[in-house]
Amino acid sequence: MKNKETNTKKVKQKEEKKKGALSVVLSIILLIILLTLSTLFILDKLRTTNSLKSVISERDSLSYNYNYYKKQYESQNTSLVKLQTNYNTLLDSSLNGNNISEDNKKELLRLQNIIQKQDSIVSSINKIVSDALMGFDSDELNIEAKNGKLYITMQNKLLFQSGSAEVESKGIDALAKLSDILKKNDDLNIMIEGHTDNVPIKTDKYPDNWALSVARANSIIRILTETYNVSPNRITAAGRSKYSPIEGSETTVENAKNRRIEIILTPNLEELYKLVDIEKENLNQ
Repeated sequence: MKNKETNTKKVKQKEEKKKGALSVVLSIILLIILLTLSTLFILDKLRTTNSLKSVISERDSLSYNYNYYKKQYESQNTSLVKLQTNYNTLLDSSLNGNNISEDNKKELLRLQNIIQKQDSIVSSINKIVSDALMGFDSDELNIEAKNGKLYITMQNKLLFQSGSAEVESKGIDALAKLSDILKKNDDLNIMIEGHTDNVPIKTDKYPDNWALSVARANSIIRILTETYNVSPNRITAAGRSKYSPIEGSETTVENAKNRRIEIILTPNLEELYKLVDIEKENLNQ
């Protein structure tokens, strides 16, 4: 009887030891799993933080570049406005039968040449771009010449999924056709603006609409420069967020129009001024 009780006790002790050992093993496994998950979480958090810092840095850089080149464009536009004003004044005087000096006649002709050259360049590029992109619908892409520039507006419907900065295949096709024109006309400066609607976005990758608009503009730049070899020296880019809408923001249709990329082509005014200076010299001879 004693032997039986002893054996039973030994069996129970062995089972308890096994349970204890199993419990220790399970605890170790659970600890490893928790450590692994914690490490993965920390790494993911670091990646997200670094990605966020990169996006913010990129946004600030593009914003600085945009403001810098915007001042240059505004300065050039101011010069053109003055030239246009002078031209109109001289033209009105001539049409009204007032006697104008030979110098003023030469100046009138010179100013007329400037305006005609700029209009001619923009008109020519407008036709070339319109012919190349005629396969796209009006709710995907629109082209308009105004203020001596050509505005190519590409809607998000053509380029991006909601909340994404990755360009869709149809958008890449449009950029491929446009890049051929840009490479053949290297006297054009290129401004790329990313625009969103006023619906706030906040994700791990894009903390706000500024970041998303910057990322989208940058995606267009990389496709044009890295995939299709358009010279980056000619390109300026910026994220405008929700602050430059072309429509209101009350309806779904209006918001859809505001979500866009604008590619603005401007004749190189320095080259234009050189041509004008040559014209001026010829007139004064």
